[in-house]
Amino acid sequence: MAQQTIMDNHRMDGAMTGALSNGSFPAGGRLSSQAHKAIKSMKKMTGTQFDQMYLSQMDGYVKNDQKILSDSSTAVNSPDLRALMAQIRTLADNREQQLRQVAQSESFKLE
Repeated sequence: MAQQTIMDNHRMDGAMTGALSNGSFPAGGRLSSQAHKAIKSMKKMTGTQFDQMYLSQMDGYVKNDQKILSDSSTAVNSPDLRALMAQIRTLADNREQQLRQVAQSESFKLE
């Protein structure tokens, strides 16, 4: 799942860079202080503890992506960008389902 997430993110990053190159949206890509703290904590973790934190962080990222997509859907006029946002929404929804399945199979609780 982690490898698929990396591949999907690289593919979508490239597509977004091209779609947003007209400068109509501010550039993103900055991690929150909370994300930096999680990364620092995760570097010290192994095994089940790491897995639980990883799933929790990924769940938070997916929920954030879904919120951003929902909030910005009415502000986007470009058909190409709307199509790209639909692809990203599908990926986010699929990722959420995968996270839930993994969490359930490992008896982890996602918030």
